[in-house]
Amino acid sequence: MDGTGAKCTVGAAVPPSRGGLARAPGHGSGGLRGLAGALAVVLMTAASGLRAQADPLEPPAAEAAQRAYSVRVDGPDLLLGRLLERDLDLLRWQDYRGMTRELLDRLVEEARGQLRETLATEGYFSPSVEAAIDGATEPWRVRFTIDPGPASRVRTVRVTLTGRITGEPSYAQARRERIEAEWALAVGERFRQSDWDDAKRRALATVRAERHAAARLAASRAEVDPESASVDLSIEIDSGPPFQLGPVRVVGLARYPESLVRNLAPFDGGEPYDAERLLLYQRRLAATGQFSAVQVEIDDDPAGAAAAPVRVSLLEASSRRIELGVGYSTDTLYRAQATWIDNDFAGRGWRWRSDARIEGRAARASSTMTLPAREDGWQDAGQVRYTQSDIAGLQQREGSAMFTRTAVDERRQPQWSLSAHLQNQKPDGAAGETVHAVFAAWRYTRRTTDDLLSPNRGSIASVQVGAAPPGLSTEGFVRGVAQAATWIPFGRDYTLVLRAEGGAVGARTTEGIPQSFLFRTGGDTTVRGYAFETLGVRQGSAIVGGRYQALLGVEAIRWVDERWGVAAFVDAGNAVAQAADLARLPWGAGLGARIRTPLGPVRADVAWGDANREVRLHLSLGVNF
Repeated sequence: MDGTGAKCTVGAAVPPSRGGLARAPGHGSGGLRGLAGALAVVLMTAASGLRAQADPLEPPAAEAAQRAYSVRVDGPDLLLGRLLERDLDLLRWQDYRGMTRELLDRLVEEARGQLRETLATEGYFSPSVEAAIDGATEPWRVRFTIDPGPASRVRTVRVTLTGRITGEPSYAQARRERIEAEWALAVGERFRQSDWDDAKRRALATVRAERHAAARLAASRAEVDPESASVDLSIEIDSGPPFQLGPVRVVGLARYPESLVRNLAPFDGGEPYDAERLLLYQRRLAATGQFSAVQVEIDDDPAGAAAAPVRVSLLEASSRRIELGVGYSTDTLYRAQATWIDNDFAGRGWRWRSDARIEGRAARASSTMTLPAREDGWQDAGQVRYTQSDIAGLQQREGSAMFTRTAVDERRQPQWSLSAHLQNQKPDGAAGETVHAVFAAWRYTRRTTDDLLSPNRGSIASVQVGAAPPGLSTEGFVRGVAQAATWIPFGRDYTLVLRAEGGAVGARTTEGIPQSFLFRTGGDTTVRGYAFETLGVRQGSAIVGGRYQALLGVEAIRWVDERWGVAAFVDAGNAVAQAADLARLPWGAGLGARIRTPLGPVRADVAWGDANREVRLHLSLGVNF
């Protein structure tokens, strides 16, 4: 930092980070640690407030008596004072027995410079830092009095892209606009060095995320004008050459064939480099459960950009294991679960998973065999399952068998399924029945979100159509369901989430149709403010499924930091016997907390239901559908 003129420059030519790609909000891991950290800050701040009633920055008398001198920093507020005191080298000499006044004078003068530097990192470039030494006391007392002056704010931001990316003007413009939209230190905000560093990391990551894996930060300047308390920011990013994905090289396999790994690749050789595709490939391999460690990366040497090899490093997991767990859901209460997993059934890489779950209101046992993905990008699975539940007065017992063929492409994912169902259903206060159905269905899901697990922008849409033919079913019917969700970011701190769902069953009557194909709603992931599946058609004293369903949801999230935020929401929805009954939908509204985790967002909500006049707590994990 050069303070000799009217202007000074900080953070010039900062070298780029060589770590992994930075990620947009929603990609963080450790959301639970973030919540714990935030709670700790609150508790520490409260405790500091109590101590401040005495002398907040001076040690207890017994401790001070053993020191050569004490130090006190008086800033504009307690937290700033503690921040400044923490960076002082002067504090490290307090126990030095050979301390002299001459040495202390020199240390104090150095400390004044350190304080100015610390203030500059917080955006204060014109501070007054006064120091006084009281040598008449035992021990000596050093006191700093600080007037930080006005906080400097960002006046302009200039982003320049150079290198091979300029050969594609429209693409370069799109990258620049993306950088500016996600810029972590916007015009008008107070300058902080940490935010400045974060903004540069994000900008570089945005260029590196597609095509230009070897992009580097060529220059960066934060030009400070102390007189106007303003900062002009500029960065220059050299894109380097565009990268094409080359051959996949697999390392670490002993038990499984390479085809099991290669068939999960979401790209072909020769495609433009895309960091998201490598992360998707890594997630697919990890999701198989056949590997305890997975790393997918390219060689980012610009010399090999025309065909950069994709290196897949694997550590095979134990082929068999047992998992035990307990949990709690505000929908179905307490839960205990046991799972047996064989990831190499018959030595063919087939995944066999059998689990049993007992909950407060339901129980389930299932066994699933999943075959490795084929070279054409499809994956087959077969499942048998038994479930029973007693929810909202409806008792159900159902056995089913299902075959599915699903595309491994999570972005554009079609699925075919054929299933057979045998169900006994008994509403409280009404006659029960045993019904059966053979159901064939097709489903297509389209995901355009920036992240599959914790979206912050983009949308997910899904449509399913199917039929149960007469003769093979107690009652023939057709069924269709459409779902959509959109995430709209506003700057760095706000996200708007919109949800909609509609479904219909075409049949002469609902009698003879398994309840699992009809609609009930309400609960943690549908209409909050209502108990699980308590919105539906009343039959006797029970709530049973209807032929039509509609759901709507609006949620606004304020992100306190990248890991957690607060939300306000309104949900509306119902399941009914006649489509005309959807004209008025019960609704719920409330407030909640959001925590980003590697498994998806954790939601803790308190909601009030308009129709039932109740307040309910809702806990859920992951994207709603």
